[in-house]
Amino acid sequence: MPPTLPTLLEATLKLTFQFTSTLSTPLPPQSLSDDNKKDKPPAPLPLLSTSATALKAQTTKLSLLAINQPFTPSAVITVLTAVNETILPSLVTAALLTIPAEYTQAFHTEAELLVKDVLREFGSLIGIVKEIARSDGQNVVVTEQQKAEVMSATGRTFKGCEQLVTFAEEGVVGFVAGKARQYLELVRDGMRELEEWDPEEEGDEGDDMFWGDGGDDGDDGGFGKLDKQEDEKGAGKGKGKGKAKATSDDEDEDGGDVSIATLSAEKSHLLRLLTPLSKIYPAIITHRLKPKKNTPSSSKNEHPDPLTPHLDRLIQHLRDLPNLLDEAAGALYDHDIENAHTYTTKLCNCAFLAAKVAIGAPQVGTGDEGENEEGKGDAEQEKGKKAAAPAADEDKFPKWAETWMKVVGEIAKSRAN
Repeated sequence: MPPTLPTLLEATLKLTFQFTSTLSTPLPPQSLSDDNKKDKPPAPLPLLSTSATALKAQTTKLSLLAINQPFTPSAVITVLTAVNETILPSLVTAALLTIPAEYTQAFHTEAELLVKDVLREFGSLIGIVKEIARSDGQNVVVTEQQKAEVMSATGRTFKGCEQLVTFAEEGVVGFVAGKARQYLELVRDGMRELEEWDPEEEGDEGDDMFWGDGGDDGDDGGFGKLDKQEDEKGAGKGKGKGKAKATSDDEDEDGGDVSIATLSAEKSHLLRLLTPLSKIYPAIITHRLKPKKNTPSSSKNEHPDPLTPHLDRLIQHLRDLPNLLDEAAGALYDHDIENAHTYTTKLCNCAFLAAKVAIGAPQVGTGDEGENEEGKGDAEQEKGKKAAAPAADEDKFPKWAETWMKVVGEIAKSRAN
């Protein structure tokens, strides 16, 4: 006996919950052993794209059937049967097949999150249809509010399906490149915030007892005193405004407030470092993370990319850079010169680790677009030219990275002079 519409709607809701639970369960250490590789599973990314496209099409049909009169239970049953028997299982299977060993942990996690988002939104739509279908026969009346809810849930499901298609088409390398661009923007945001920060203005605000503690919860709020102070070496590097407001050397040595000149010098030093440090992102994107040309998506994903083993470590270092910048800048805003220097050192080391991982990775990008992005806002023109991005064709990234690390190292050492 064929299922009734209420039964099928309830089964669909349960299925979305079960699949969500499945995707939330960690995979065993080795999900694809050599023994079961004989029965080769389908390539997950084409399957992911195809399933998401099919779900979007069926969602369109379901939404139209739900809001238009007359309400036809048999038509809704046909749509839900296709979704339950083939589309949702294929979608979840595709996500599970992006195993970390072949597609990186970050990519696998993202695939599961995207599919769970789609399941949640589609389940929301099913819940609304279930409410509409409570009246049997031809007497179903859809209210304007229910129509709006159906269209809203349909739009969210569409968006999730489109994200999955884009995600699958870009593949692992494209995913990591997208993350790298996001992290680069975070670094640039941090640089802009640091450039706008004026130690002299903060010092003036600190003299007002009423406002002294007002900004403790903000990124550029109130500043405390240091337990340990930077020595007088940094004080001499302040600019004109900072020098006018600086405290005496004796005051610094006695553990008084950090001078405006010292804060200005540390700010200047950090910005000088960040200009070449930020170049590591566009260089890696262009020379390690550009997808191969004229490679069909379906065939590209049949075999693990030789770059994949390097990508988990690479994305970790690229993700850590903006976090370390926040820590270094935050310490500077708090007048904590010692911690600012500590996090600045960690920032440099993290960038070097990213470069070394990229050096060991195979070249993927063509590099034919050059690295024009690296020259933007370069305050270190002379040294920046030495660290210009490598040219196309042959793999010049290792040589460029070696020169770049020397340039960054020289700037880092200049702080002590």
